[in-house]
Amino acid sequence: EEYGVKGALERYLAENYLTGFGRTELVEFGDSRVVIRVYGSLYGEEAGRYLRDRGMKPEPVCTTGYVAEGILNYFAEKGGKPLFSSREVKCKAMGDEYCEFLLEREA
Repeated sequence: EEYGVKGALERYLAENYLTGFGRTELVEFGDSRVVIRVYGSLYGEEAGRYLRDRGMKPEPVCTTGYVAEGILNYFAEKGGKPLFSSREVKCKAMGDEYCEFLLEREA
């Protein structure tokens, strides 16, 4: 809580990068919309290769957005605000250049 919502999210993204999950970027941070990108996601690349090798359709597989959703929703609940939901709109597993997560407040 001492970091606030944006600080806590930025700290998570930095630690995500330091543990080898790819370089992260907080592209947009607003009251109702947050966009996060992960460049060089080894998880996404490996999962995509696994799916393609088995003749399966590649799909978004990364989890960064769900952890970010939890962080944002912790603060949303404390503030009595609507919750966020996350979806991965781009993923290395699908052949995209980077993984991108869109987090928006629920209506």
